[in-house]
Amino acid sequence: MPISRVMKNTKFLSVALGLAFQLGILFPSYADDPCGAHFKVDPKQVAALQKLLMDEVLQHPEKLAALEGKLISEIQKLSNAKALKPILTQVAHKLKGMNKLPDRITDENIGQMIDRLTDMIDGEFRAHGMTPESKGVVYRSWEEVSNEQLAAARKTKVPAAGPGNPSAFYNSKFISELEKVSESRFTGAEAAKPLIDGPESFPLREKLIRNAKTSIHIMSWAIEDDVTGWKFANLLIQKAKDIDVKIMVDHKTAQMDPYKKMVEYLEKNGVQTIRWKDPKFPYYGLHRKIMIVDGEEVIGGGMNFGDVYSHLGPEKTAKWRDTDAYFQGDIAKEAAYLFATQWNKNVNRNQLSFPKLKVPNKPDYSRIPAGNVKVMLVDQEPSPQTIDPVMRAVLKGIEGATTSVDIENAYFISTPAIKDAILAAAKRGVKIRLFTNSGESVDVPIISAPILKSLPDLIAAGVEVHVKTGPTLHSKYLVIDGFASYVMSYNFHPQSVRTQCENAFIVLDARFASDLTAAYENGIRNQGRRVLSATDIPVKDSPINFLINRYFFDQL
Repeated sequence: MPISRVMKNTKFLSVALGLAFQLGILFPSYADDPCGAHFKVDPKQVAALQKLLMDEVLQHPEKLAALEGKLISEIQKLSNAKALKPILTQVAHKLKGMNKLPDRITDENIGQMIDRLTDMIDGEFRAHGMTPESKGVVYRSWEEVSNEQLAAARKTKVPAAGPGNPSAFYNSKFISELEKVSESRFTGAEAAKPLIDGPESFPLREKLIRNAKTSIHIMSWAIEDDVTGWKFANLLIQKAKDIDVKIMVDHKTAQMDPYKKMVEYLEKNGVQTIRWKDPKFPYYGLHRKIMIVDGEEVIGGGMNFGDVYSHLGPEKTAKWRDTDAYFQGDIAKEAAYLFATQWNKNVNRNQLSFPKLKVPNKPDYSRIPAGNVKVMLVDQEPSPQTIDPVMRAVLKGIEGATTSVDIENAYFISTPAIKDAILAAAKRGVKIRLFTNSGESVDVPIISAPILKSLPDLIAAGVEVHVKTGPTLHSKYLVIDGFASYVMSYNFHPQSVRTQCENAFIVLDARFASDLTAAYENGIRNQGRRVLSATDIPVKDSPINFLINRYFFDQL
């Protein structure tokens, strides 16, 4: 794969900065000092970078290879000196004055774009051990990561098989192997139900919150400044007067204008709220979505608190397709344990004043009560080692499939491991269906080309591919052999592997799987479009798409 060879040899190509200006990507603000007013800038540095970006790179793209090393070295020095932001801000304003930026980029929002770009650059340098803080960090190539993931999934006493054979999910040896690669254990749920779209998930969330007796603990990427965000924020504030209410959100998202207001409102009104952050790796983020009530009931999956998920709010608001799951029983203890350990870890490493939580006992894995559904909560926290138990669990599941795999995932960008597993399953006769976003439905336009480019090889191998019509598909789930279901926060894109905290609930139950399959088939029938060949999903080739996919692949 070209990305890994380039990353391994040249680390990171910051030329994408200048091209991103031309793209007109409007990224939200991540910093308190968007113009870098605290730093004194050497005019010679500004002039040198302006010349590289504007006079050479932008005007003569054919010079990319020759300029790469010099550009990386210059931007690395400026980034490490915390002086990159003011210089790029000046460069951007000069480009704007020369009419080199799209009209929708104004003098006012240039700062937002620069904040995001410098954050991405810093993240790439840190991931490759190229900053003083990350000295010693070794970047692992995609080949290395994927080969290790596949090796772990394929180490088995239950060889992969095709139609006519029982699903590996009925084999106790396979289940033990799945638990090992997932770094978790199956426990029980007295009740288990998939929640299809916001109109199923949010009324239940509201009921659970209103009826909570002792605690409400939430992990979410964000709480949005809209009808849903305000409704649930006020519910939580009211409950916090009587019971323990704690929330964790992603620290970067909580600095964005659409979301920071809600975090500050909750904090000012008595709700203990942590911005999840790892000081050693500030580009890591929280993408888990779990709500635990009284340590007995839990909802998890793909939805954040917002109108696009709940389908509340103004009629004109887009109604996204998304999936959660509800569980009651011992699996909620597992979720409560995860929340408490994450809460205490953040209190410690970020020196917060919040009281620590008493960590509850994990469930008794040796005893799953009769009549309970088997459920396992798999958690993934990013690290330079890129262990990624969720992806390993997914790969193991596809390896265990004998008849069918249905995948519904918002951002399907095929990394080597997931592509290899799908192609191998298709080759042994497993029926595989994939439902993902189209170029028109995806909410992040910059990733439309990488999604669409991931599909032709799968189609050629016999995978039945459908893309979303209408508003965004945001679900993340699989159904395997009509028995095993994965309901996740995890997207099949590089960020989930490299930089995001994620979770997945794996459910072994034919009825649960049947309900998800029915929802899947309803989705592809009424909200999808079958893709029969690459000509059905044309991708306009451009230097922009090439460079972003090649040099910013980890950020997709």
